[in-house]
Amino acid sequence: MSCCGRAGAGASTIAVNLAASLAKGSEAGKTALVDLDIQNGAIALMLDLPDSEEAARFVQGNATPDAAFLDKAMVRHASGVDVLTAPDIFAPLSAIAPEDMITLMSALKSRYDHVIIDMPQTIVDWMDPVLANASRVLVVADMSLPSVKRTRKLINLIAEEHMTLPIKVVMNFEKKPLVTSEAQKEAAQLIGRPLLYWIPTDARAAKRAIDLGTPLITSAKRSAPAKAMAGLHKTLFAATRKG
Repeated sequence: MSCCGRAGAGASTIAVNLAASLAKGSEAGKTALVDLDIQNGAIALMLDLPDSEEAARFVQGNATPDAAFLDKAMVRHASGVDVLTAPDIFAPLSAIAPEDMITLMSALKSRYDHVIIDMPQTIVDWMDPVLANASRVLVVADMSLPSVKRTRKLINLIAEEHMTLPIKVVMNFEKKPLVTSEAQKEAAQLIGRPLLYWIPTDARAAKRAIDLGTPLITSAKRSAPAKAMAGLHKTLFAATRKG
């Protein structure tokens, strides 16, 4: 599950690339990527897929998110990832009922070995069933002060209700430092977590990936961010089979 410390922090990009990395080492049809940012979801754009009519039916209360729903809603991307894109309508975040999210999580876990979920920035009541089914949470942030402060608040909120859930912070748009600067030390202190994961930026490679509708790890696998995200995948999932 991925959350972001602020708008534009890059959580969707990391979710897409982690899912593609997982799919490379898995049986076909065993990795899912779900865009639950139902108002501002970007995964369809990144992978050159349409917004989802079935997801729209779900948020309108016209579809039960069970196995039959997944048969219709999940779209196989060329990367090997089964994707549920955001609805093709604008809907309030409150449109999803917590009990429906429980049903969706159950259906996804029954079908897939790995499930990556991209969450909205706003805290909503149906987030709790997602967290209850998560094996880990990635909070994506950057070095800006607003992002650092919001990351701390988000981590505290999640940890308050899910004390044993592992929460990792990924610092985006920054190369992993050889020597930690005072600003980076202060950010780690404010967040209250070690800053172990860093993803550098490459605007040209990122634009090309979006233009091609492919993950960075496929279209620009030698780029610095692609290598960093491949390393993030290996670190996070080396000892586990479930995502």
